[in-house]
Amino acid sequence: MNTANAIKRRINSPREGIALNDCEQLMDLSMDRVWDSVLTLTKDNTDSQQDAHTWLSSVLTNHATCLDGLEGS
Repeated sequence: MNTANAIKRRINSPREGIALNDCEQLMDLSMDRVWDSVLTLTKDNTDSQQDAHTWLSSVLTNHATCLDGLEGS
């Protein structure tokens, strides 16, 4: 988040600012999903493993979405 804030101060394009804000929101959601995954895996059952897999997949999707938005701007 500190790196994102430092980059924000150096950009001049509104489009880049929007893309970076989107990335920040996706990063925040992803951090929550990682913690959810860690907690659910302590339950050690098939349903919890599937939930963790789904949540971690969403983290990868968020990462790709962020990169796509930044490359587009």
